[in-house]
Amino acid sequence: MSDRQARERIVAGYDTMIEEYIIDGYQPCFLNFMFNHIPASAAQRRNIMVLEVTRVHDILCRHTVRKPNSEEWSFLRPIFIGCHDLPVWKHEKTAIRDASINGGLHFNAIALTRPPARPDMHKKVQEILWGKQSRLTVPLDEHFRIKAKFYHNDALSRIHATPITGGTMADYALKTFKHGRVGPDSIHIWK
Repeated sequence: MSDRQARERIVAGYDTMIEEYIIDGYQPCFLNFMFNHIPASAAQRRNIMVLEVTRVHDILCRHTVRKPNSEEWSFLRPIFIGCHDLPVWKHEKTAIRDASINGGLHFNAIALTRPPARPDMHKKVQEILWGKQSRLTVPLDEHFRIKAKFYHNDALSRIHATPITGGTMADYALKTFKHGRVGPDSIHIWK
């Protein structure tokens, strides 16, 4: 088996894992993390980006789960599966700024979250009817737009979130790994 085939099998495994979460009721969303200039070596930039995605995941956990560190509530914690990414040529124009900052390096992830709570029903009633519920009251893409001030900082310039309506987008999120431009240590999972 070639290295390319091995990488494709790994990506296919992540695709299957994401499909299983979707079947289990998680809502998928594609996340693109774009960064301001990080004055460091390439390895340090990658580490800082992972730390920033970790920080975003931690903040989202607190917005999503009443007791994020409790095992009893852990099934409501969001899941991120992602990888560093480099720009690729596209038909539409890519902002020169995005392609030049940090050598174009950014981070893509698939976010899996439980559906938001119903805004038309008291949360206690929902909990009695259906058990513990997500504290989110809007879809994830809207949450990141509304709460941007909690997530953006000097390193992280923006998070672009797009709901996934078909498939898993694992192949796209992990394309830089699939094409051998980054190693398997660039793939990360947050739960």
